[in-house]
Amino acid sequence: MRLLFACVLLSWALVSEAWEASGKTGPGNASENELIFVGQINGKSVDDFLEKNKDTQAKSMIIFSTGGEIFSALKLGHWVREHGLDLRVRTLCMSACANYVFPAANRKIIERGALVIWHGGIEQKDVREGIAYYDALLAKTKTGDNALTSSEKEFLTNNQIKYESAKKIRLMQAELFSQLGIDEYITRLGQEPIWYKVDGWTATIELMNKMGIKNVEANLDYASANYLKRNLIANIQSGGEPIVFGLDSAGKIVTLNQIPPEPQ
Repeated sequence: MRLLFACVLLSWALVSEAWEASGKTGPGNASENELIFVGQINGKSVDDFLEKNKDTQAKSMIIFSTGGEIFSALKLGHWVREHGLDLRVRTLCMSACANYVFPAANRKIIERGALVIWHGGIEQKDVREGIAYYDALLAKTKTGDNALTSSEKEFLTNNQIKYESAKKIRLMQAELFSQLGIDEYITRLGQEPIWYKVDGWTATIELMNKMGIKNVEANLDYASANYLKRNLIANIQSGGEPIVFGLDSAGKIVTLNQIPPEPQ
């Protein structure tokens, strides 16, 4: 199932590149005053986009992206925020797109049939624990030349770039989310305290608002069972049982269409 999901995303990525090369935006309409970002978020795509639009007077932007590099997504998110852009999600805004670009916009419009999908972040458990272990070993080195075992020294050597980058991303994310008033837990909903074993999840507009992602506009049935059943990506990525988080009558975060699995 996950292989099929990957194949679908790959095929859509190729279609995205064709749209971008032709100057078209794909299904739907775009006005002359709207910017368009289609495809993977990476250093080249973001730098090219920012250079092309450095003098833009546009107030709106269309995005269709499966995500990409975190540093580049943070850079694009800051740019969207600084320019006060409205954002229209066309078909999909996933991963780094959902984490950093979508919430940075002024108005956030999810077009009919489109989805915003999260599937993890820099504060997820395995990353937090990895950073904590790395920092503990660094602190241990200050107690003496022979403080570390050979395996610990090897871990530090092999993971220095990884965890130093992770710590930098952690600070950059905290800065952006603080500016936006966003609770980063939305990037971990499907993983903690219960791991739902899915590749991604979405949230109701009500829950997005609670987590600090405000000014979201979508169809009234967005994230409902019928909406997700009609969406190919939602069905493939979650094994035919799309997961959606929302709020119960007491304002508690709950899954609206799945029984939580037993804690690990």
